[in-house]
Amino acid sequence: MNFLTKSLLATNIILCSLLIGTINASAAVFNFTFDANVDNTVRPPSVGSGTLSFDGAAIVGSYSLASLSNLDVNFSFIDGFSFKRDDLNLSSSSSINGISIFNSGAGNLGLAFTTQNEYSTFGFISEPNFPARFLSAPFLSFEPTISINSPITRSGGDGFSNQYAIVGTIQSFMNPGATRPEFVFIGNYNAVSAQEVPEPATILGSLTAFSFAVYSKHKSKKLLKQT
Repeated sequence: MNFLTKSLLATNIILCSLLIGTINASAAVFNFTFDANVDNTVRPPSVGSGTLSFDGAAIVGSYSLASLSNLDVNFSFIDGFSFKRDDLNLSSSSSINGISIFNSGAGNLGLAFTTQNEYSTFGFISEPNFPARFLSAPFLSFEPTISINSPITRSGGDGFSNQYAIVGTIQSFMNPGATRPEFVFIGNYNAVSAQEVPEPATILGSLTAFSFAVYSKHKSKKLLKQT
């Protein structure tokens, strides 16, 4: 086996390993910001943040939650409220609730939660360590959109920033024995894609160029010996 064959074989082995590793490691990650404003614009101060991720590349389009492999969610708010994937509560099949990924400009992708059912209680129930004043675990819900295929909402959200709310149930002081809802936070959220894992095509191009360089170097040496 000559030098050229060995070099190209080694390159192909490296290429396959990197491609497999990249495919396995590829994950879409979105960074969330939550504020406490009600003007449909996300701006400081922030009251919460977190991430949403799933297997595969982030590509513009609409996806049901049921179609997202290894969906993971972690949201944290001030005052100790937190929500995770296991806290997700769906009043109906996850096929009618999902996400919309869209181009938000400047090379970024945005994300908004979507629902096909305007009355779906799509959201997250907080973990057990909620404040004692609440009679039940506060619920994180998201503004209903016009359809699962659109980030535009039914009440003003434009997709770039949509409303959310965290609400719980407390004892009513005005009417003993009755309960009333209490909003912990109500405001807007947005989500922007984090740095993406290099695409396999990028690695392929780099290693192809390397293979060509090895071949060219070997060919040049061969021609020099013949002269």
